[in-house]
Amino acid sequence: MASSLARLSAASDEAEPLLHNVNPYVAGACVLAILLVLFLMTWAFRSVRTRH
Repeated sequence: MASSLARLSAASDEAEPLLHNVNPYVAGACVLAILLVLFLMTWAFRSVRTRH
């Protein structure tokens, strides 16, 4: 029982740096996607306004 708990704690210790390494990239990708959508929305709104 104790050995399985030790294995689980070791696995979580190994997994933590991986999560810390991945999170900034995921957050950056999400921010870029949101900015791209906002830019496309404003660009489409401008083109619609100038057309009329």
